[in-house]
Amino acid sequence: YGPEPFGSYLVPSWVGELILSYTVDKFTFALDSQLGMSMPDEDYYGAGPHYHYYGFALYGKVALEDGWGIALRLEEVVDHDSYLLVGAGTDLIGYEFREATLTIENQLTPNVLARLEGRLDMDVMDGTNVPAYAGGEESQITATGSMVFSF
Repeated sequence: YGPEPFGSYLVPSWVGELILSYTVDKFTFALDSQLGMSMPDEDYYGAGPHYHYYGFALYGKVALEDGWGIALRLEEVVDHDSYLLVGAGTDLIGYEFREATLTIENQLTPNVLARLEGRLDMDVMDGTNVPAYAGGEESQITATGSMVFSF
C-alpha cells in the first residue's frame, strides 16, 4: 500500500441546470431546476453506482417604488445518495435540504444595490427534520446584509 496517484480521489461529475423566468410589470417569477450526477471511472473505481441529486428553486420578486424590491426564494435539494455530503464525514442517506429566503433590496445608485436577507434552513431525512445545526437544532435562521457593486 502506498500513496494514491494524483487525482485518484476525484470523481468526474456533471450538473445540468434549467432556468425559466417571466417578468410582467413589476413582478418577476423564476424556476431554477438542477440535476447532478457523479460518473466514476470504472477502470479505477470498478462498476460502482452513479450517485445523483436534484433540486429546484421557486423565486418571486416585486419591484416597489423608488428602487425598492422584495423577493422570496424557496429551494429544495434532494440528495438521496448523500452525494453532496461526500467528504463531510457523514453516512446520512436520504437527505433533503430545504431553504426559504426573504430579501429586501434598494438600488442606491445605478451601480450599487443594498440587500438585507433573512434565511431559514432545514435538513430533512426520511420525512423528518434532522437536528443538523448548532445545539442540536432542527433549523437555522440567518440574516445578512450586503452591497453589490457593478462596474
